Amino acid sequence: NIEQHNCINTILQSSAMLLDIINHVLDLSKIEAKQVAVRESAMDLRPMCGKLHDMFRQQTEQSGISLTCECHEKVPSLLLGDANLIEQVLVNLMSNAIKFTRHGSVSLNIECRRKNDVEAELYFQVIDTGIGIEKDKQSFIFEEYAQIEDPGNRKIRGTGLGLTISKQLVELMGGDIRLISSKNKGATFFFGLTLQLASASEVSKKETVAKAKTVTKPNIRVLLAEDNKLNRKVTIAILRKAGCRVDAVENGKKAIMQVREEHYDAVLMDCQMPVLDGFEATTKIRAMDEPMCNIPIIAITAHAMEKDQEKCMESGMDDYLSKPICHKKLIDLINKHTG
Repeated sequence: NIEQHNCINTILQSSAMLLDIINHVLDLSKIEAKQVAVRESAMDLRPMCGKLHDMFRQQTEQSGISLTCECHEKVPSLLLGDANLIEQVLVNLMSNAIKFTRHGSVSLNIECRRKNDVEAELYFQVIDTGIGIEKDKQSFIFEEYAQIEDPGNRKIRGTGLGLTISKQLVELMGGDIRLISSKNKGATFFFGLTLQLASASEVSKKETVAKAKTVTKPNIRVLLAEDNKLNRKVTIAILRKAGCRVDAVENGKKAIMQVREEHYDAVLMDCQMPVLDGFEATTKIRAMDEPMCNIPIIAITAHAMEKDQEKCMESGMDDYLSKPICHKKLIDLINKHTG
């Protein structure tokens, strides 16, 4: 009924807000600990524009404002850059713009200011017709937990970290983010990045990898060691949909028993479990006879720092995946170690 539907929507919105806060705090912690690296690969910014438009379209339609995402024709289609970091910055900027715009429009523009045979100088703009930012507040808008008050819309909430994270990520990529704004006249956030040109072969290679939604080797058997029931259920569903045969256990001791009794192509090992944790279980599996000792073991952990990844590798694990689990990354890792 309508009441149940409203309750579910409230739960979903609250969950999304909580996840947003957690992700922002984690992102900031990783940046401050110098645990974020720029990972360049071949990319095309045009599909990113389409993805961002689809991501925010429903929200802007509900708010009654227009949305445009445009990548100008002079922007090279083959570039080397960190698409994930660029997208994260643009998501933060567009989310902020939509949040503080009640009438008018929000637009993303990506232009190419200069290009030669080696690199291109790109210019990113997020423009809104919202409440704007007073001149005396612009000097600290990029500081941690800084927030702009909107007297006409008390429902606006956030962590006050989105712009801080965006600034630090842009600087990490060698750029500089700024704004032009005045009260009640909207705001324009902009930054520039100089990116190397990529070859067609690099783009083709990335597209081939990106299409992997199923496992490449038929009838792969995967052992999942995870103590959380909900996490087990979600991960099993992802694996089975990708074409895997899955067994699941709730602690490291049972994982060791399963590896001794059954043949598996890979083990997904949660690090923190009762009875025996993932690190100890991995050490004991590596001490077994062949071929059991050589089974690929992929760590699954809520800890996202580089030192946590190093700890996993030192214990004998082959790879590392942080929670919440990304469907594509999980399948990519299984293909990497079993294909």
